[in-house]
Parts: sequence; structure tokens; C-alpha cells
Amino acid sequence: MQPILPICDNAYAIYTEDIIKAVKIIKPKLFIPVHFTPMDEPDPVVKEGMFATKDPRFFTRKEDPQNLLQLFERTGIEVAILRKLVRLS
Repeated sequence: MQPILPICDNAYAIYTEDIIKAVKIIKPKLFIPVHFTPMDEPDPVVKEGMFATKDPRFFTRKEDPQNLLQLFERTGIEVAILRKLVRLS
């Protein structure tokens, strides 16, 4: 089992600390953190008339998943950090 779990969201339904605890209990060989906005990403542009489910303010908070690496040291759990794909013009 390789859990792919969110580490941030703006609804605060999931706290990073709880995800870390859950992954340590599951003890997978590989953990892939998702649902975060990279620190170097510009803030979202909010437009009038956006629905709450499409409003970027409701998606994720900025987080540096590199911070997770030290939390999983000596656990035997490898953390794979995915990079965001970008569209080339």
C-alpha cells in the first residue's frame, strides 16, 4: 500500500499533523503527499461569480512538502514529492 494523501486544504478538514500520524501508523514503504500549493506559486486570482467549489481560495494552502522529509527520517517510509505540471505556451 502506498498512500497518496492530502497534506493541506483550506477547509481544515485535514490537518498535516493528523496525516503524518496516520502514515506512521500505516507504515507504507512510500508516501506521496498531495493537495498543496507550492510555496513559489503565485496567489490565486479570485474572480467575481466563482462558485465556492471552483474558487481557488478553497483548494489548498501553501506548503513546502520538503518539510515532511525530516518527520519521516528513520521510519523506513520514503516520501515522494511530485512536481506540479505546467503548460508550456
